[in-house]
Amino acid sequence: MKRARVADAPPRDSIVRLNIGGQIFHTSRETLYGSVFFRSLLEHDFDGDKDKDNNIFVDRSSKLFEELLESLRTQRRPHQRVIGLWKHQLLEECKFFGADEVAARIMGRTVEADLSPHCRIIAAEERDRRGHLIDVFETPLKRKDVEELQLPPLLLAGARARAPQDRVLAGNKSHCHDALNTHMGGMLCALERDPVVCSCVVVAGGSVVAALTGASAGFFFDAVVSAVVNAVALAQVPRVILCPPNSHRHLVSSGDVDLFLIAPTPGEEESVLSRIYGIAMASCKEALGDSARMLVTRSKAAVTLFTQKGAPIQIILNTYGSTDELLTGFDIDCACCGFVLGTGQFVCSARGQRALEYRVNLIQSRHHSAAYTGRLEKYAHRSRGFAVALPGLDDSLLSQDLCSSCYVFIKKRNLLLKVLSCDGPGLSLVTMPARTKVRDIRCRKQKAVRVSGVQRLVVFTFAKNIKEVDTPYVAMSKQNNDVLEAYNMDCPLILHSEERPHDEYWLLWGVIPEDLDDDSDDDSADLEEDDNYTVTPQAKAVMLFDACLKWQSERLGRDTDPRDGGFVFKAQKLMKSSPLCAKSLAESEVHTQLAQRQKLSFVYDYVDGQRSFESLNYVRNAAQSPLRESSNITETQFRELYGLPKALAFTPAARREIQEHDYWGDLYGP
Repeated sequence: MKRARVADAPPRDSIVRLNIGGQIFHTSRETLYGSVFFRSLLEHDFDGDKDKDNNIFVDRSSKLFEELLESLRTQRRPHQRVIGLWKHQLLEECKFFGADEVAARIMGRTVEADLSPHCRIIAAEERDRRGHLIDVFETPLKRKDVEELQLPPLLLAGARARAPQDRVLAGNKSHCHDALNTHMGGMLCALERDPVVCSCVVVAGGSVVAALTGASAGFFFDAVVSAVVNAVALAQVPRVILCPPNSHRHLVSSGDVDLFLIAPTPGEEESVLSRIYGIAMASCKEALGDSARMLVTRSKAAVTLFTQKGAPIQIILNTYGSTDELLTGFDIDCACCGFVLGTGQFVCSARGQRALEYRVNLIQSRHHSAAYTGRLEKYAHRSRGFAVALPGLDDSLLSQDLCSSCYVFIKKRNLLLKVLSCDGPGLSLVTMPARTKVRDIRCRKQKAVRVSGVQRLVVFTFAKNIKEVDTPYVAMSKQNNDVLEAYNMDCPLILHSEERPHDEYWLLWGVIPEDLDDDSDDDSADLEEDDNYTVTPQAKAVMLFDACLKWQSERLGRDTDPRDGGFVFKAQKLMKSSPLCAKSLAESEVHTQLAQRQKLSFVYDYVDGQRSFESLNYVRNAAQSPLRESSNITETQFRELYGLPKALAFTPAARREIQEHDYWGDLYGP
């Protein structure tokens, strides 16, 4: 669909005749307005070079101009085959003719011209910093049809099925405030009573949008209203048009709660953090008395308070000049929502309002990063999910290989694998890595490559051949309680390919474990040292392969299960059940990274109810044993060694670095 431009000059002559390198082109003035070169000529009554028939003459390649003109007419990217042949030359022509939108499409960027007129206005206002925030409960929000966005949505069917069709918010302001307070373990009300905290702290991001929409089972909102809303939604779900596999969906909690400092008094940022720490500790002591414990970590981006009640509280170490600057800077549309402690208002940006009303997040190529599409998918899988829309996507151009290939989705690992090759009939030998000290394993094997990013969203939406499987697991035998056995052995074991370990895997089906060495794996050997347990060969195979995959994944710096949220998720769970285990987890993470000479993800302190903020050691100054204790080590040297600042410090937020990515090259193929 060719979209109307926002502010085009009125046409004069409707037809313009061009002679480009000796070839005649007839086109419209409106089409040529997409080129700065031609727009300038036409608006200033060009009387330069013309041929004998009075056609405007430009001495450029007619073949390349034909592709450029077609893109100006249709506002679509040239065919991937053409880009593969002449990408550099086409970009040179775009530069000469000032066709910036065509150049952006060739480079795989999302452009404003692919948005609806209303969405283009929103983008322009944010780009020019003319945006403004709205009060969510003072501005009437209406549920809108996603078709009005004029964009092809991904993961749409699931989001429609889970979201109420006639409501934008889960309840009134009081309901949503209570939901957020409950998720924070009752801390929100205490924070609101502190005048210093109230003056400069805003809660923003996923926890707020979850409170507004009821996106997590852990949030409180009226059960009767919820039941009615869900009944109405189920009765009015429109025809499903795009349907990824349903069984990989899961209820995702909103995780941690992010607190941001807005225009704090210079030099007083640490004092605000100290007050938040004191409120969190007091809340924990009120519930648990002398047994209250807290795990406090500091990463490059935030200080995180893990308490024994409520979600982890993250205090972001970047400061912002205004709430508007904060919310308009988020990369995910629906996350552009905040709760302002000082006013008690739920607010959102124009992008946030659009996401709430349409239940859609728009992809922006300038925010591309390893975790970006993963977070989009996370929001799509919530109980009040947000579909994903990629401006400019033409599903008729999608690579046939991408849509028609065979895929295996490993639910336990949240891995989507594209099958590349299969063994012939019979069993094959697979040699385990040297570290495992294991002989060859007999099995049926498939080579597969991991699918991630925007390709994963498209596969779950359009691909038909996706096989969902669980991996085998180890459990106590039902027949004999002192035997560990493997179950679901019809499912594959997974191993990183040694040939191309960064992206390839082996799927190993029907493993025959008789070739396993009895003392081959440390994890299973530890179990056998206990007289109360024995391990069957099949269970030992499962543990061996799982441990090997985990080891290889850590070595490659990859998280094979991004769904579990990594350390934050694990530490949160352990703080509820066994705080000492949470401390051990943090200690293990730090010592492992030090032993492997990796950059540290965080430093930590584990404190009881008697410890004040001032007594925190590593969080406030990390240059202590086992890190460098020398007072002579500079901040720069410490950061180079460990990847973290030596001392706790707040810094003004910088503009997000642009990381453009060629989405179309990923999706359209050769």
